[in-house]
Amino acid sequence: MEIEVIDTNAGSSVNVSVASSTEATPETVTISGANGVYQGTLALTPLPSNNSDGLLTVSNGDVLTATYNDASPATTITASARVNFDTPVISNVRATSQGGSGTLVTWTTDRNATSRVYYGTTSALELGYVDAPGAVLGHSVLLSGITPGQTYDYDVESVSLSGSSARDNLGGSHYRFTAQGSADVLLVIDGAEFDRTVAWTNALTAKGYTYDLWTGAMAQSAPLGNLTSGLRSYKAVLWQVGFETYPPFSASQRDTLTAYLASGGRLATIGHDIGWGLADPSAPGYTSAGATWLQNVLHVQYLSDPPTFSAETGVVSDPISGAYTGGISYLPFRDGGAGDDIAITGSGGSGSYVWLDNEGPPADNGFRWEDSAPGGSPSTSFWGGTPSRHVQMSFEFTRARR
Repeated sequence: MEIEVIDTNAGSSVNVSVASSTEATPETVTISGANGVYQGTLALTPLPSNNSDGLLTVSNGDVLTATYNDASPATTITASARVNFDTPVISNVRATSQGGSGTLVTWTTDRNATSRVYYGTTSALELGYVDAPGAVLGHSVLLSGITPGQTYDYDVESVSLSGSSARDNLGGSHYRFTAQGSADVLLVIDGAEFDRTVAWTNALTAKGYTYDLWTGAMAQSAPLGNLTSGLRSYKAVLWQVGFETYPPFSASQRDTLTAYLASGGRLATIGHDIGWGLADPSAPGYTSAGATWLQNVLHVQYLSDPPTFSAETGVVSDPISGAYTGGISYLPFRDGGAGDDIAITGSGGSGSYVWLDNEGPPADNGFRWEDSAPGGSPSTSFWGGTPSRHVQMSFEFTRARR
């Protein structure tokens, strides 16, 4: 603790006694100064200490009381302060590759706190730090501009709303990750309530695809990128809308996906309310711009929102669903959360239906689309210079069961 006394007629030094709620017997601090200003410090410790040893034992929440007895004029002056070292508890520190867009460092704290990551290619953490805004329990900091194949050391730090700071450096060893380039497939999960991510990751792993997973802020503000980063650097993008995400695509997400498809992208969009959520004026967050985008970019004409259905059936000879013409069972994730009946619309390419439900006509709820002309440039996008391809599934594909 810092102590300051102002006494214009004291000698070369003054004595101040300081007590805490935990160590009631005061410690006496002798402070030197000049021109009437005396400044000094007293060390605090959370451990038991002896009287008159220069250490004052404190506990979180203690009131410190400093007392100065002025000889002339004779008076006693006191001041108090409260101890606060109830620091955040950091846990679950991990680093997850976001492909060419960087590495996402995440951790949790037991109270709302800030987010900062110190990092570097050596234990000196010479590259400085990156912050994320807000005081949160779940922390996410993206380290971008890093080099694939390079190994980085890092620490995480959080400061609580009361100003107490905690830094986790893995006992002085520092956490470590090796940066990676973009995987084969980008899996975007936009919705914290979506609880079936493992269905996608298991399927990708079983087929031998490497994948990067974007959630949270990365999903909400997915960067378009180029050949080495962002959506354009992947062979395919699977975009799973959250079960209760409305509107299903924000204005900025729509702009990004429009540009991605214009550069020859390969995109699958999946969600039971993509049609209703963008086209029905009663849907939360509805806008006419979203409804227009649904038709012109995703080529979806929304028809109806059936309350339920129990099966999905593939189309004969279709490369996606032809093996499931006998049908597979389907379980909506909630009442009224089955899917949308849709039609193919728009110009500039051609589409074919892929899936239909057993709710009754009209029952088509999945199709594939290919643009008639190539888009983009091979210098800026993995599929640049080729016609874009898009698959729309207006039901929850992870709820279909063989």
